[in-house]
Amino acid sequence: HRFSSGGFFGHGLYLAEKARYSHGEPDFQYSHSNYNGTFSLLLVRATLGRCYDYKSIVNRATKDLKMPPRDDQTTLLYDSVQGGPHRPAEKGPGERDSVMCILYDLCQAYPEYIVEYEDPNRKAGPFSLW
Repeated sequence: HRFSSGGFFGHGLYLAEKARYSHGEPDFQYSHSNYNGTFSLLLVRATLGRCYDYKSIVNRATKDLKMPPRDDQTTLLYDSVQGGPHRPAEKGPGERDSVMCILYDLCQAYPEYIVEYEDPNRKAGPFSLW
């Protein structure tokens, strides 16, 4: 199981609604740099279920999440959380922002496609690690 080691919403699988977030900035990106100068992103099919929306709230409690919160009325856990829009490594809206959806159970996600693309304004390095 591979999750983020931590982020605005804790230890989970982070999915951006907009690809521009994952492409990020030259010094901070979540896309994979390929040997041929292109980039790759995973297009993931996800089941969010009942999703708790934190909107723009980011605090110590959200950063410590290991599972979605409980619904106050039903006491059942939500299935996922979302927040934002945020920018890569920065909270709040901006040029490369996106609403983020976070899953805490990998069974809720299926990597459906690998999308390879070029950015004429930026060349991928010789290689990078996922």
